[in-house]
Amino acid sequence: MFKRWFIKISRYLFRRKYIRIMAGPLKGYWWTTGSSYEYILGNYEDPQTMGTFCSWLKQDTVFYDLGANVGWYSMVAGKIINAGKIYAFEPMPMVRSLFEKHVELNKQQMTSNCIEILPFGISDKSKQLVFSNDINQRDGNTYISSSKNFVRASQTMMVACFSIDELLEQGYKVPDVMKIDVEGAEYDVLQGAVNTLTAHRPNILLATHDCHLPGVREKCISFLEGLGYSLTNTGQFTKMIEGLDDYIAIHISKL
Repeated sequence: MFKRWFIKISRYLFRRKYIRIMAGPLKGYWWTTGSSYEYILGNYEDPQTMGTFCSWLKQDTVFYDLGANVGWYSMVAGKIINAGKIYAFEPMPMVRSLFEKHVELNKQQMTSNCIEILPFGISDKSKQLVFSNDINQRDGNTYISSSKNFVRASQTMMVACFSIDELLEQGYKVPDVMKIDVEGAEYDVLQGAVNTLTAHRPNILLATHDCHLPGVREKCISFLEGLGYSLTNTGQFTKMIEGLDDYIAIHISKL
């Protein structure tokens, strides 16, 4: 409780926009006080899940961070990856700017400049899509038009989207690891990556959002199992949101 009060006082009384993370894989990094306090407390994600994720990474790993938000996973990966590549996809300007600021503030602690922040979305194919663009729900903006977040949004924006298979055809490196957290669009993303998943079998951290699109969780599970993946539900940790489920997906050939 004291640590939370320290963050609040730093943010609201002293008007500090950034303070150092107190624990966890990014301990000592500068981080915004304007997003979830769990980042600064160091317990944004389940330690077991983070351990599994980090065990997948090597110096030359290629990591696709889909829905990179303010950069947590990309920057954790950047502590290990220094000869590979991190493609961080984040179409929302308000959170992408925070991600860019995190990279700038922590350059001295980062082992390389392998993170490439990309301002577009990922879907099933190349197209322009309307996203909600509401500062009050910046962690949950989506192109799922039936989502409550989309319906309630004060404004929208057009976003260029591509599929993973198309990006590989354009010359992007083959992913070894993928994190998919795309606010209800996860089944579209998987469909647009079917060739990549079939041929290269990357390890996946997957967040499913029935809270945006009822039924998408089961569709994703069925799709990945049909491609030979084994899925493990990681349970709920700090984000107690009904209709949000996280999975570790590993192809059975790698078990």
